[in-house]
Amino acid sequence: MLIVTQVDSVSTASLADVWIQGVIALVTTVGIIASIWIARSGQKHDLQLAKDEGDRAERADAASQAASERAEAASRLSIDTMTRIADALEKLVTNGISIGDLHVLSSGPAPGKVSWALKHFQGDMYLLENTGDATAYDVTLGADETLMRFGSPWELTPELKPGEVVQFGAVRTMGTRDSTITVQWSSAPESEKQSWRYPLPPRPPRR
Repeated sequence: MLIVTQVDSVSTASLADVWIQGVIALVTTVGIIASIWIARSGQKHDLQLAKDEGDRAERADAASQAASERAEAASRLSIDTMTRIADALEKLVTNGISIGDLHVLSSGPAPGKVSWALKHFQGDMYLLENTGDATAYDVTLGADETLMRFGSPWELTPELKPGEVVQFGAVRTMGTRDSTITVQWSSAPESEKQSWRYPLPPRPPRR
């Protein structure tokens, strides 16, 4: 009887050890599983944070680009607007409207302007015409010294009214370096000179 009791005691102790080891193994396994789950959850959280940060950066970049495009568009609009305003003011001045009071028309006519046209007439003769709507005073012609010249306009034409012409002669030679004609005139007698330059028009071949 004593021997049997000792065997039963040993079996009971061994069984308890097995249960304890089993519990320890289970707890360890659960801990490992929990650690893996926590680690994976942390990784997913980090990935989500990184994705959210990337999305925010992308939205910020898109917003910055849109703001830049709006600024460029506003700049272009401002330049176009200023150009239209300048053109409108120039037209107002040309049409005789006072800038100081845009609602009041000028009582006087718009100031006239001298303009020129140069064309071939016949042979070595050319015509200079005042195509503007104002009289040109003290009109003289000039050219490079290598261009042969003749006629009174090279000296002085006291005045040339709108639509009037003067006739002058000029000849290109092999030694002519520059055939540009320079017209000088004044908008009023004895006032400051203005100038206009234009190449001598071609003439038909000599027969």
